Amino acid sequence: MTVAQQIRIDYPDDDVRQRVSRFLYSQHFPAFRNLDIVVEHGAVTLTGEVQSYYEKQVAMTSCQHVAGVLSLIDEIDVRAEAVADATRYRISG
Repeated sequence: MTVAQQIRIDYPDDDVRQRVSRFLYSQHFPAFRNLDIVVEHGAVTLTGEVQSYYEKQVAMTSCQHVAGVLSLIDEIDVRAEAVADATRYRISG
């Protein structure tokens, strides 16, 4: 095999969903347990609500490291109170 050749393993969607679910649960953010995970042909869609933009970033970044995830679709919302708090403390120049 040359350097240009890559081995791609196609994992069944249900396996990928279970891997993503276990990985998110291992992150110890309670909001991650309420995220909906849908996988179609390796494309993972995360839907639900988290407490902060930081949690949203952790969820998305974590999924990128799971075997079988080919792409991510972000449908995660940040709780409205967290958005209001972030805007309240914005510094304008």
